[in-house]
Amino acid sequence: MLIPILAASVGCGRLQFASSVSNTDGPTDNDRRDAAATFDSNQRSCVGGPTTLTINMQARRVIGQANFTENLPNRGGAATAATLNQPRGIQVFNGNIYIADTDNNRVLVFHGEPTTDGANADEVIGQATFTATSAGLGPNGLSAPQGIAITPDYLAIAEWGNARVGVRFTNAQPPIFLGQPDSASNTPNNGGVSAQSMGPSTGVATFGNKLLVADPGNNRILVYDTATWATHAAAIQVLGQPNFTSNALSAAVDGLDTPYGIFTDSRRVYISDAGNNRIVMYEGLPTPLRPEPLLVWGSFGQTATTLNNQVSGFADGNRLFVADRGNDRIMVFDAIPATSRDPASVVIGQPNFATGDHNQCSCEIAKPNSLWGANFVTWDGCRLYVSDTQNNRVLVY
Repeated sequence: MLIPILAASVGCGRLQFASSVSNTDGPTDNDRRDAAATFDSNQRSCVGGPTTLTINMQARRVIGQANFTENLPNRGGAATAATLNQPRGIQVFNGNIYIADTDNNRVLVFHGEPTTDGANADEVIGQATFTATSAGLGPNGLSAPQGIAITPDYLAIAEWGNARVGVRFTNAQPPIFLGQPDSASNTPNNGGVSAQSMGPSTGVATFGNKLLVADPGNNRILVYDTATWATHAAAIQVLGQPNFTSNALSAAVDGLDTPYGIFTDSRRVYISDAGNNRIVMYEGLPTPLRPEPLLVWGSFGQTATTLNNQVSGFADGNRLFVADRGNDRIMVFDAIPATSRDPASVVIGQPNFATGDHNQCSCEIAKPNSLWGANFVTWDGCRLYVSDTQNNRVLVY
């Protein structure tokens, strides 16, 4: 039986999504708890100051593996509180690190930046124990979780395997499920392509009182009003399609082709339009239906101005980060691009902008400065976190 998520505890301006499964393996890591206090998203301070990002830099810490050279799923054995299997979505909120451990069908929660490589997670969501990995349905299960969005009020998880977005609240309110008629259903496009259905979901983001969901198989982004949402709620807006029943891919400026990622800052909405190898940027939430974006950046290639089947990204209003999966790298922009020709400033995972070999060798040998299938990236004002999916790890820079 899967253990439900309990109400979150709030104290000293910090919010924690609690589960009934906590890690009790080994001694308490007091240094790690102390680090969490300086990792708070409200104060934005960090020990030693923010990381300076440089080309081809080495990571400072690895999560999911015991060291920087190992890369087997679950370290070649069974799942534990310290292992990962194809991690994807990653977010940091109020000092806690949330990692979507996709093929283990769970979300791991770390209370602060780990101070050792291969540290144990503190909580697990979606499983009854740290060793359970079966895909789950119902109100407490997860199946291939990917993108994550967190606010003081809720945790939203995009589930590829259940073709839904599950929303768990920080109060006693029961969870709700978008894209399905109830918590026991998981048929993709249940009832047909509509404002109430979705295919396997990969990305989710908040923008004001709206929740934005990447529906890549239907080549669209769905927009939900959180003031009126409930299980099987209808989206109030669609991006990339002329209506809620269309799902054709398009390379037009207002079309989309397999949009894996959706992310926002205080002003803009960014769509990772993977099939078109571009980032589509809107100033605010666009209206009316299918408006032209503010900027379309990128095309297929391996340069400082091109992408290859990128998954998602992160923006804080000043800088932009893109997980360029096909080129096995993270593109860092020191300023939000103003034109389609503005190049990235820094590349991480590759020695330069002209290379794109996985692990920098087209081999399975992981390194502290290499990536293989980078899917998601986030920056908390102190550290950069990258889900290095094929190496079954999360790197901290």
